[in-house]
Amino acid sequence: MTDDIKRCGSCKFMKPFSEFGKNSHSKDGLRCYCKECRKEYNRVHRIEKAEYNKKYRQAHRTKLIKQQKEYRQTEEGKIACRKRDLKKSFGITLEQYDEMAENQNGLCAICGNININGHRLCVDHDHETGKIRALLCDHCNHLLGCAKDNITILQSAINYLHDYRS
Repeated sequence: MTDDIKRCGSCKFMKPFSEFGKNSHSKDGLRCYCKECRKEYNRVHRIEKAEYNKKYRQAHRTKLIKQQKEYRQTEEGKIACRKRDLKKSFGITLEQYDEMAENQNGLCAICGNININGHRLCVDHDHETGKIRALLCDHCNHLLGCAKDNITILQSAINYLHDYRS
């Protein structure tokens, strides 16, 4: 056998070194299958692997979902989820949220109450600019959301209440 050819372990043909991929773990530094055979091997096994992965994911999906739910129930998980949600939705950190809540004494910026259902205050923001305005209770946040942040609609609602007040 000469120095610049090698026998493929799959097709059994003698081929030049350039027809083999590199493998730092083998003595000669080359794969045992030629590139052509390796390509065919990968094509066949990619299909088999895809079927295996699909079955594996289906079998373990329930277990993974249960683990995720359990993690979210822990204090560490709750904080991690809160941090992620604040960053993703509003671009702020948990520390910035806590500072806003402290500046508002933990009260809604509109009605001055705490959140009745015990949830944290909602981060109110301008949907057009993304600018954060303040923290609101659920009711006030829904009020602005239903009015689509439209001052004319809100003023019309105020006039309506004045007109029909008993």
